[in-house]
Amino acid sequence: MTIRGVVCVGLLLAIASPVFATVPPAGQGMAPMQFLAGTWDCVGKFPASGRPIASTIRFNFDVGGKVLVKHHDDKPPGSYHAIEDWVAKRDGGGYLAAIVDPYSGVREFGSTGWQGNALTWQSASGITPAQRFVYTRLDNDSFRLDWDYAKDGTHYVVGDTLTCTRRGSA
Repeated sequence: MTIRGVVCVGLLLAIASPVFATVPPAGQGMAPMQFLAGTWDCVGKFPASGRPIASTIRFNFDVGGKVLVKHHDDKPPGSYHAIEDWVAKRDGGGYLAAIVDPYSGVREFGSTGWQGNALTWQSASGITPAQRFVYTRLDNDSFRLDWDYAKDGTHYVVGDTLTCTRRGSA
């Protein structure tokens, strides 16, 4: 199956998933994510090897503002490409995300939302190794994104880190 086929199948599964049956009424829940809307140019590295990485990340609201869709595309020679759908839980108790990429298929993550300047997405139980994505707001036009993993499920190490700047900002 092609990468495009995997992404399409994954998105269909994610949209049809009961996870997304918890979408809140229009206008509620996703406002705290507004900071991320737009296109971001990112540079960083893999700490273990020091190898550089660069990506373009694009966030757009969809479904009447109830879903934040993230497109993450590494620049060559990187090869990571993913689509994510983020939604607020109906009960107001946080957020759910489906991350679709050709390497891992569909992975589910949960978040309690922004805690100060940090937004952490934690992988669902059963995803091995345990993973998390930590977004740290640096200022109005930049954030750092760390992908962490824990082979033992407890002790996290940074797999890669990106510093992202809003496209068009000075």
